[in-house]
Amino acid sequence: MTSIKMKLLAQCTVNSLLGEPFNFEKAKELMADAKLDVENCKACVAAITYILKNAACHAVSQNYLSNELQQIGLPREHALALCRVYLDNLSQITKMLKNESLQIGRLNNVNISKGNDGEYVMQLNYYNTSKISEEDKFSLTKEQIQLLIAGM
Repeated sequence: MTSIKMKLLAQCTVNSLLGEPFNFEKAKELMADAKLDVENCKACVAAITYILKNAACHAVSQNYLSNELQQIGLPREHALALCRVYLDNLSQITKMLKNESLQIGRLNNVNISKGNDGEYVMQLNYYNTSKISEEDKFSLTKEQIQLLIAGM
């Protein structure tokens, strides 16, 4: 596989990371001269995805990434091609990773009403991590409510 094909394969991988559907047929064409079977093609794509995502996640510099790739046996030209794609798309990959990171929902409203048998019904209205409004209800005893208030 030439370094140019490596760059094109890395760009296909970045595009899929950023939300475009992955064109596996194009990836197979790019790796055709390497005579890899389907499973090995998938493994190559997975490895490139792993390298690009983790390098962006840890803000690895282009020079450091290139040196590390060469130390694990990737030819210099291939490492530089992968690093060029990485550097060109670093801000977009980082933005995508931030959007995928741990998020919490937002509480809209809390309502407590007295239910049957001396228990209270707490109703929570909130937006989940997908920004969809949800509502949950559950029963609490007077002691549980006092514990909640004391914990605030």
